[in-house]
Amino acid sequence: MNTGNHFLTNISGNPLSLQSGLKRKKIESSMSRLYLNVGKEEQIRIVGELWQKIGLTSREMAKRLGWNRSSFFFYKDGTYRIPYNRLIDLCNLAGVDVSDRSLKFIEINNQPKGEKLDLSKVDEPIFQALKPVEWQKVVAVGVLTDGSLCRRKSDGKYMLRFSSSDKNLHAFFQKLVLVAFNEGPSGFGKTKDQNMWITSYQRSPKNPMIQKLLSFSATYSTKEDTKPFLNFLLDERNEVKIQALRFAMSCDGSVSIKKRSNGVKGYELKLACAHPALNAQWQALFHGIGLDMNMCRDKNVFSGIQGISSGKKESFQRFAEMGGFLPTNVKVTNGNYIGMEKNEVLKAIVERDVESLTKPF
Repeated sequence: MNTGNHFLTNISGNPLSLQSGLKRKKIESSMSRLYLNVGKEEQIRIVGELWQKIGLTSREMAKRLGWNRSSFFFYKDGTYRIPYNRLIDLCNLAGVDVSDRSLKFIEINNQPKGEKLDLSKVDEPIFQALKPVEWQKVVAVGVLTDGSLCRRKSDGKYMLRFSSSDKNLHAFFQKLVLVAFNEGPSGFGKTKDQNMWITSYQRSPKNPMIQKLLSFSATYSTKEDTKPFLNFLLDERNEVKIQALRFAMSCDGSVSIKKRSNGVKGYELKLACAHPALNAQWQALFHGIGLDMNMCRDKNVFSGIQGISSGKKESFQRFAEMGGFLPTNVKVTNGNYIGMEKNEVLKAIVERDVESLTKPF
């Protein structure tokens, strides 16, 4: 590492003397938003050298610092930028003074405007199932279903939005984006009519998350004259497809129990999608993991297609074996079981015990 001039640099890259009083205080006040601004290989080298100097195993070091062990490996592998405060932790444990290094930092505002969700309550074990780069594709699925990604004409910035009336789904999406891209929301709040919650991310065109999402699909609009794609999932390993489809079902999917005209109960597992090309790709993805879904017709929709669905017992069992809806606490938002967890309804159907559900038809 460079051990030349003894200074930190501010976010514009200009030298800032450690003795520069007011400016120094300004930097310190925003340390929680500062991240090491070097290339991936350079960060790998810096973190690796500090770890070698510390001389502990990753488990011992994580315990000493009070970190999640997986977070350390994200920094060590250069997957995520390392925050200034975490770099200080490593330097202190290694007996190294960070002020003896010529390092550049960048300010990233991860503080959301409005209400802030407690992401510590989001179940973490599931995030060990995939690598961060694989979870990035699950984020794209969330944007294609319950989200949008548009470029503003006024300033050229991109606005990524995720919409749902279920706050559990928002908490999972925010944690998902954090795991996949190390990005926090710009805002979280309700729409003007108070019927929907919105998680938003405002980013520049050069932002890595925006660039990666656009590399997956050139558009995330599902209107009649658009061409969104799921090609980025087609060649992925099955585990990635499974987690992506579980999340898609939580966003635009449903599980329902209805009484038919003859009085017999009918069951339906459904994913809503009116875009014909996208619909065909969803169908192929479900078929590839052993869950056959049939196309639903609707003459009132521009494409004549409402989505894909199945009422077969085998489909419910297979979906339950996959883990069901993701996140596991996502709620029913329409129909007879509003407010109940979708997985609770799914389990009752699989076990043929719908009478145990507390809400009437």
